[in-house]
Amino acid sequence: MRPLTITCILVLCINFTAFSQNKDFGDITVAMLEAKQSKIDSSAAAEVLNEKGTITFTITDRGWIYLIETTRRIKIFNKDGYDEANIEIPYYKGSTNRVSDKIKDIKANTYFLDEDGEVDDEKVRNKEIYDIEKNEYVDAKKFTFPKIQDGVIIEYSYSVESPNIRNLPNWSFQSNIPMVESTFEVIIPEEFLSYRSQTRGFNKVESSSVNGSGALSGITGRRFDLLHDTHIARNLKGVKGESHVNNFSNYITSISYELSSFRKGAVGDVEYLSVTWEDVVNSLKESESYSKELERTGYFQDDLNAYVEGVNDDFEKMNKILDFVKSKVEWNEKSRLFCSEDLDDIYEDGKGNSADINIMLTAMLRDKGFDAHPVVSSTISHGIPFFPTVTGFNYVISGVTIGENYYLLDATDPYSSPNLLPKRTMNWEGIEIFPTGSRPVKLIPNHQSKVNFNVMASINEDGSLAGQCRIYYFDQFGLNARNAFNDSSEEKVISTYEEEFDLKNVEDFKQSNLENLDQPLVQSFKFSETEGFVEKIGEKIYVSPLLFLKSEENPFKSKTRNFPIEFTYPKNFKYRLMIDLPKGYKIDYMPEKNIYTMTDGLLSFIYVVSENNGKIVVDITKEISTATLPSDIYPDLRDYYISMLDKENEKVVLVKS
Repeated sequence: MRPLTITCILVLCINFTAFSQNKDFGDITVAMLEAKQSKIDSSAAAEVLNEKGTITFTITDRGWIYLIETTRRIKIFNKDGYDEANIEIPYYKGSTNRVSDKIKDIKANTYFLDEDGEVDDEKVRNKEIYDIEKNEYVDAKKFTFPKIQDGVIIEYSYSVESPNIRNLPNWSFQSNIPMVESTFEVIIPEEFLSYRSQTRGFNKVESSSVNGSGALSGITGRRFDLLHDTHIARNLKGVKGESHVNNFSNYITSISYELSSFRKGAVGDVEYLSVTWEDVVNSLKESESYSKELERTGYFQDDLNAYVEGVNDDFEKMNKILDFVKSKVEWNEKSRLFCSEDLDDIYEDGKGNSADINIMLTAMLRDKGFDAHPVVSSTISHGIPFFPTVTGFNYVISGVTIGENYYLLDATDPYSSPNLLPKRTMNWEGIEIFPTGSRPVKLIPNHQSKVNFNVMASINEDGSLAGQCRIYYFDQFGLNARNAFNDSSEEKVISTYEEEFDLKNVEDFKQSNLENLDQPLVQSFKFSETEGFVEKIGEKIYVSPLLFLKSEENPFKSKTRNFPIEFTYPKNFKYRLMIDLPKGYKIDYMPEKNIYTMTDGLLSFIYVVSENNGKIVVDITKEISTATLPSDIYPDLRDYYISMLDKENEKVVLVKS
């Protein structure tokens, strides 16, 4: 599939002479190498001292190309920042050399103090730089700086030349470490090319545009208009690992440029681009993956006919076809938008990427008369495609309409089922592609996925505890748990629960419904000799009613927050515990019933502890009714969690009767 590029805008062989640019950040001094901490964040393990990226353009016999020159200087304070010395420089590899990026002029040095206290350096050699594959579209140059130790400064520069001028490289002003100064420049021959830019994020970026003029070699007797955009951000803190953010790249401060118009020839008319999602869809339709492969049926028809023979119910038949694809082709764990090869070869080999598998699934569904279409999407790790672009997507699933019901299917996961997709796919919206158009499709379910915990336990007079726990995993929780435990030995599962719940002597593990996807996955185990949930002090026994199921800590500790809160999908947790009182004891204090709710019932917490026939009976429900919360209600969310955890920490007090 050729990317959305303009390779034949001009046929003139002319060169654009860019402004000279200063990539010198000043000399590295002894004082800089002796610095012990960042002035922006004293706890930072490293910081970017300076970075600069400059984009210029030139024209060849094949059309316009851009050149981005990047220089970055990083100070490393301590060993927690050593990972900053492992560098990956991504670049678009394309399907042919004609559309591929070319990366060149990589220079990298480590600066340090020698034995005499003088500035010394050691460079990265060319033989230490190698290529790795990132995904279907992108490779990367990778290398590691030498002589890494506390206090060093690393600096590297490189250039990338690319014909893919429709979308210029996204420039991020933020990373996981503080940024002293970041500068991004774009110098555009605006009589030929025009771009629209968009900034995202929550930090201030100083932007300016200067109109100038310059000559284009090959055209004499006149000067051309040049637009010089400069964007600078200073003293930005590093992006901390806040909880419940699926992909930080969706929110960090950055800027992107998208081509809006171009001129054909030196004196030709300006042609304006309308880059829309419809353009993206039309481009996909023209590819073989979404045209030829959706129509080919001969390689699977006989096998599929035999597999679904006698099945008349549409929903059952759809499920059978989904199971058939799962049984025939194993996912190779590659998220892709296009088929890797002809699907008859994939069918024979028995292994393929997400597009191979789910376009094959769609073709089979259509062959059996279903109203089925591919749904293109972006995985959580790939990010949200805010702007119309083919490369914003990296995944495809299948959408099926039966009567008034609509189902999303993904055959890459052996435990998926209709409208129960792998977590990686639950990223905002996808686009369903019809022969005559398209429509957005919500990928996040509305219904709550459930998990139920049932515990029966007994407290002995000495304060020790023993019992049995049974867990019912429904919906998304069931899918996740099946994938987590399907290949695990009993010993590994037991070890997982001992670690997760801080239990000792977990034994007699049992599991049911692993392959029965219509039922919840059920797991049970026995436990004994636990510590920390029951405490005997003198003649009193203090019991934590939720035992090992009590929340350990508040995930929202910070007083402020910039990013939305993402729970990925709505959730429902139910806890039912029945705890036998020790012989000769009675309840002296019981926590009061409480109900906590957030704005519009987005989150709720129902807490009931009671006594029934010599047992402590605990019934707790936690509900999260939405997948995402805006950052402006974070104070309410934080207070909600504080109240909930305070309640969970209350004790039932037992005294001798």
